[in-house]
Amino acid sequence: MSPFEMQDILLPSGTNGVKDLHISVSHSSSLALFASLGKKLSVLSLDSGNLVVNYDLQFNRGTSAMQHYVATRPMFIDVEIMNADTKLVLGDLAGQASPSNVARGLSSLYKEITDTVHKEAATITAVFPSPSEVMSILVQRVLEQ
Repeated sequence: MSPFEMQDILLPSGTNGVKDLHISVSHSSSLALFASLGKKLSVLSLDSGNLVVNYDLQFNRGTSAMQHYVATRPMFIDVEIMNADTKLVLGDLAGQASPSNVARGLSSLYKEITDTVHKEAATITAVFPSPSEVMSILVQRVLEQ
């Protein structure tokens, strides 16, 4: 969509007046971040029309929404990804992994994590009004894992 084109965005029913609106369009997805006057933060997928995140901001200034977004990243919850990470580090024969193979596997895993964090940073910057706060939560969670 060019900067001069217009497109209607249908917000979910029950949405109070919108206070702030940010549209993020990338080659893979389009998102609308909006804060309603009822103190709710919502992220709407423009591709599917479904709410991705919908949080009440009245008590904690969006911290719950930021934490939920980070907690639901596939790198933290997808069993297949976690199993692939283990296999990357230990190889096919986990019981017979040599220290040098484990070191190479860890190096590859760290590169994958770095690449994933860079991709997440692009999304976070496009969607959240305080990207540094969300990135802080993400980095902390990566270090904890």
